[in-house]
Amino acid sequence: MSVDFTKPFQFATCDTGRAFEFLQRVYPSRDVTRDACAKVLDLVAADIIRIQDPMMHGNSPQIVPGKNWNESNRAEVFAECQKMHDAIMASPKREGASK
Repeated sequence: MSVDFTKPFQFATCDTGRAFEFLQRVYPSRDVTRDACAKVLDLVAADIIRIQDPMMHGNSPQIVPGKNWNESNRAEVFAECQKMHDAIMASPKREGASK
């Protein structure tokens, strides 16, 4: 997953339910939990960031600025996204998953 704050967003959500679904699609072989995504979903709920639909972006969604984005949030957002990614990758693989 990449974080790109330079491009305007399309097909991105600030709804935490949809954002969680999008994250689950990005990591189909992992057990993605709300706990692992909690801080990132809080940023989504605050509309600081939005998560693009992976089905619209070649299964490689980006995290893009939301309406409440402030450049001073960049380091925090990047750190929370990296923590989420690391937590998901450390989670057990789903049974029968190849990746």
